[in-house]
Amino acid sequence: AELQAKAHVRQLQQQQQAHVEAQRQRQRQAEAQRQAELRQQAQAEAQAEAQAQARQEAQARQQEQARQQEQARAELQAEAQRNAQQQAQAQAQAQAQVRAQAAAQAIGQAAANA
Repeated sequence: AELQAKAHVRQLQQQQQAHVEAQRQRQRQAEAQRQAELRQQAQAEAQAEAQAQARQEAQARQQEQARQQEQARAELQAEAQRNAQQQAQAQAQAQAQVRAQAAAQAIGQAAANA
């Protein structure tokens, strides 16, 4: 009977040990899962941050490109205006020259006729 009692006690101790071990195992699994979730969350946040930064950089590039295009357009327009002014001046000079020659000829003829 004493042997049986000792065996029973040993069995109870083993069951208690197994129970504690199972509980520890569950805690370890829960902790591992929590760590995995934290890693996943950190990764998702890093990815979102990287995407936001990429979007901002793309927007900045587009704005810079638009600014450069606008500047180039303004420069072309200014150049075209300068060219048009120069052409107008050259035309005005040519016309003045033609008038001066015509006047000189008229004066010459009048002198010859007199």
